[in-house]
Amino acid sequence: MTPATPEPTDTRASLLVRLRDPADRVSWGLFAAVYGPLVKGYCRHHGLQDADADDVSQEVLLRVTRSIGGFEYDPGRGRFRDWLGTVARNAVRRFHGRQAGAPRGTGADDRPELDGADPGDPDPEWVARYQAGLLAAACDRARPHFEPHTWRAFERAWLDQVPAADVAAELGLPIHAVYVAKSRVVGRLRAELAYLAEDMPHAGPPE
Repeated sequence: MTPATPEPTDTRASLLVRLRDPADRVSWGLFAAVYGPLVKGYCRHHGLQDADADDVSQEVLLRVTRSIGGFEYDPGRGRFRDWLGTVARNAVRRFHGRQAGAPRGTGADDRPELDGADPGDPDPEWVARYQAGLLAAACDRARPHFEPHTWRAFERAWLDQVPAADVAAELGLPIHAVYVAKSRVVGRLRAELAYLAEDMPHAGPPE
């Protein structure tokens, strides 16, 4: 379960904005809990062993700590999701280069691309992991705010894509209660996702 944080409606500042304050340990703890596993899973997918994936994930999160204070909203500069993905991809590339004994100091590590991919054209595998991970974290944060039967109706109707009439029969609820449950939970999830992952542009070229 992700660490406790202020409710999404308690402040207009998203998590990414709150990270500008290096002393905000609660927000940094939540960021590490949500985004760390995304990066580690990406590293494991690209062949890193568990301990190496931990090290590379820490390298990526350190890059965020160094750069987050310089984030300024400018839609023309790109999305945080894509910037973070490029940082992760380049960190994986550097790891494999070190393992292969690639020469250092050539400047290649500073290129924003990886295997010919432009940071403006994100890796679909990273995007899929990002979206799934953020949805899981949002569900984890939203679930305690609903009665079990409300959450179950939402799960069956929205996550499992079971027709509302079938969900109503399965759970012994009026069909309108299924629609209400789905609407309420989806609204909460949208608020959580906006808090956890409101897009901000990158702070500079990915390393």
